[in-house]
Amino acid sequence: MVWFIQRDDIIEFQDNPEGFWAPQVMSQHPLRLEAMRGRPISIRGKGAVWMYAHAGAMAQAAGAASIHLKELIRGNSSDIRQCLCKLEESRQHPGCYLWQMQLNSVQDLKPEAIESLLEPTLKEIREKRPRELCLTGKAPVTVYARVAWEAVAAGCQHLYCLTPIHDCILVYSTSDSQLGERLPLPWLEQFVPQPQKSMILGVIGDPNSGKSVFARALYACLLSRVISQQRRLWILDCDGQSPTPAWYLSLLQEGHVELARQYRDILKERRRWTPTMEDHFVRILQGLRRFFELVITDQPGGDLGADPPQRIPPGRERFFQQLDELILVAREGEVTWKLWHDELARHGLAHRLRVILYGSHPEAPPTLQLTRQGDLWIGTVQGLERTRTKQELVQAFQPVLEPLWEDWRQRLRSCVAEV
Repeated sequence: MVWFIQRDDIIEFQDNPEGFWAPQVMSQHPLRLEAMRGRPISIRGKGAVWMYAHAGAMAQAAGAASIHLKELIRGNSSDIRQCLCKLEESRQHPGCYLWQMQLNSVQDLKPEAIESLLEPTLKEIREKRPRELCLTGKAPVTVYARVAWEAVAAGCQHLYCLTPIHDCILVYSTSDSQLGERLPLPWLEQFVPQPQKSMILGVIGDPNSGKSVFARALYACLLSRVISQQRRLWILDCDGQSPTPAWYLSLLQEGHVELARQYRDILKERRRWTPTMEDHFVRILQGLRRFFELVITDQPGGDLGADPPQRIPPGRERFFQQLDELILVAREGEVTWKLWHDELARHGLAHRLRVILYGSHPEAPPTLQLTRQGDLWIGTVQGLERTRTKQELVQAFQPVLEPLWEDWRQRLRSCVAEV
């Protein structure tokens, strides 16, 4: 298997049937661009941020004339009030810098808005000429390629990517260092301190129940609350076989419903759950506590085509063991709740069920009702159609979710006080 295809002036990243590429492929199957000196290079395909950063750096090092990047998602918002982009130098290690971008807007931003955040830091990189630079944060993959391109042009000797999934990995070096290796950098600790306490929430439910839509709505609703209290929030799609990527939602919202479904069906057909894929997600879940106080995960819906149906197939109970609390979206009402409760109880996990939402009418306007009954929060939800925009869902759900957020916040605070 190859992680990229190079033809003419194009580098195109390839999909992996396992759902992910290990960063070590940068050393095992190197990207060689010496023949591209003086020529423009187009970088495209479904690649991780470290892949785009690596390609941007290698293109600059090879003397390419320029890099051309195509944005996969084009937003319509100019609201950058909760966003940031900055370059910081380590106090103890001069010449070592952290670059980070956090696009925390509810709606996807226009390219011009992203550019207004990015350009000042690119100018700083040209002026300060970092010896070592680590890239991190929530930003388009194309931005990672651009920053890497500028960093190498400015004389950067070692370039890293810090991601919640892979930790800190080396993506470019002027020495013989092994690309793709995890390299804990002592100077990074001051920028990314480990939380004293974290919570991982799992949104669960049958396939097509609306759980993925609700997980993204919950993330968008909590984002401003988390930022205002200087906490860190992350969302993770744990469905390795049939994920809900941003490009899929973008196609739906643009009206390309049939095309989006065709692409997703192809992706699902090519991927099958494997022990390697399951191990990968377990490691990710275990590592997220290093970075975030609160994590929202969209859990796979199981295999209802099996006989008998399996809501937690063998091996995938390890996902649920990493979760602190569960939010069930039950399309078929109490029947679905009972089936999930019994499955969770079989694995000793029923006590982690915290929220039960009875879903209905995905095509209706979004509404959410929620009341507390003892340790449980029970309610109803409708309007969880994938074509919904995040703004629609936030407007409908955020006021209702305030008491639940306050509950989570208090318990995070009390757990910290006990440390």
